[in-house]
Amino acid sequence: MDVYLEVQLLRVALMPDEELEALYRMGFRAVLSAGIQREVAVDQGRAAYLQLRLDVEEEGQGAGAYQVEAVAVQVESHDQGWSSYPDDRNTYNNSWTWGELVLAGPDGEVLGQAAQAEPPRLYTNLHAPVPHRPPPSEDPRKVFDRFIRDQPAISKYIDVVDMVSRWHWGVPAAQLTRGNVADLLCYGFFYRSQQQLAAEGMGHLPDQLVSEIEAAWGVKFREGPYTPLPMMTHLWEPVRCFYRPLFFYAGVELLILLKHVMMLAAGFRAHMHSGMRYYTYGLPAPTAGGAANALRSPGGRGRRQAAATAPVLFLHGVGLGILPYLNFLLRLSSLGRPVVAVEVRHLSMRACWEVPEEDEVVARVFGALQRHGVQQVHVAAHSYGTFMASRLVQLHKPTVASLTLLDPVCFVMFSGKLIYNFVYRSPLKGASLLTWFIARDMAHSVSVSRRFYWSLLNLWPDQLPDHTMVALSAQDELVPVQEVLTMLEAHPATRVLMHPTHRHADFIKDLPWQARMVQEVAELIHAASGGHMQHTRSDSASSYEVMAGLGSGGGK
Repeated sequence: MDVYLEVQLLRVALMPDEELEALYRMGFRAVLSAGIQREVAVDQGRAAYLQLRLDVEEEGQGAGAYQVEAVAVQVESHDQGWSSYPDDRNTYNNSWTWGELVLAGPDGEVLGQAAQAEPPRLYTNLHAPVPHRPPPSEDPRKVFDRFIRDQPAISKYIDVVDMVSRWHWGVPAAQLTRGNVADLLCYGFFYRSQQQLAAEGMGHLPDQLVSEIEAAWGVKFREGPYTPLPMMTHLWEPVRCFYRPLFFYAGVELLILLKHVMMLAAGFRAHMHSGMRYYTYGLPAPTAGGAANALRSPGGRGRRQAAATAPVLFLHGVGLGILPYLNFLLRLSSLGRPVVAVEVRHLSMRACWEVPEEDEVVARVFGALQRHGVQQVHVAAHSYGTFMASRLVQLHKPTVASLTLLDPVCFVMFSGKLIYNFVYRSPLKGASLLTWFIARDMAHSVSVSRRFYWSLLNLWPDQLPDHTMVALSAQDELVPVQEVLTMLEAHPATRVLMHPTHRHADFIKDLPWQARMVQEVAELIHAASGGHMQHTRSDSASSYEVMAGLGSGGGK
């Protein structure tokens, strides 16, 4: 028996949230006493529920094994659940709460008390936020240095003072002090609080970061007494989601089954790799030597030849997996080249027990490609799938022959627009009801609120492959469209299209626009394979506008 997990489960079952909140309120300003008493009965027939071996010796009796018939769990909040540190007042940071285990025999006698100076603690720092940080191999300082180095370009589409204000829920910049700005920089780049940096021996860093921002942007933040202000710190906050009834998940599974049948009927083949389902069309079955062949990275002419036969890799967004994209996938399969469509379970509103981070998903995708001996792919990604595409480009750039990004949420993530509208905004404040419903799925919400590192997921202009196409929706509520357009002006080889009336993901229901996207993908693939792609402006009567790259002759 894992006592730690059992006690956690007992605590959740026996102490409802409203009772815990009452305890916290009691301990908010003064030390008060409150108690909750429950009795737990565990019936497992004649099987022993828990056995404890006591290393004690009493007169006439040696150490032995005692069957425990009752487990009493005493939960004590030694500082009332709220932090007692002045800098963390009114928060759960550095709040220490632990449970103490008491083992009682049939007659109520406490067993083993003589052997222990104090009862064992089962968990500590229960209310402290779980640290969500990139792996140690990722140096946060490099991203901050890039932010400083690229200031001349970034300042064309981002007002740093306005950005800081937006992350502080719109507090006017005049009310923000250097300490408030330091809070944001520590959270945004280092995924730590100022206190946590100080505890790690980097107490000088927050003020230094602010000074570097001021020098690079030519701004000056107000000196003054530090008063913490609320920020959008979604990684440290409770996950915003609501449960769906069982019949909802049953209905989703029926839709997924229907999709599976339709994909097979269309000529796709289903595969599994590391728990991830993916479909292939026109791609040879996995072979034993596939991985070895895929590891050989082609170069020069060999790369163009590999691109000429490379499959299209599609990465979907949040919602119902690849089900909403069936028409788009069928159109892609008509291009006369293989197609690989990955389905990510936790992004499909399905009941799931695992929410991997993007690097884990990318590792599975790359492993699946290796199974088939694929050396290069033409990536097409939509919405959340552009995060995976971004990491695929950064980690395995030679594999990406061309890149198509539809409604790309992977650009200018530091603006705050994506996090506010996807994580915080509700329909009462103007959010799309469908977007809100999808965002409140438990797995979707966890995927953006835990182990979600913008500094890794953000795709910078100089990381784009030579053959890239970006399709935007002018009314997109998640993508900072104007900022992205300005950013991409410095990358003229990138093909940019924008629909003037679409909101986020509207291309899914716009079949003519889908046909246009597939045509653009075909031209991009042709250029990446050594052909010439000529950009032409669409007629004024069409529902879309083709922008950028018009005078450059397209991709190289």
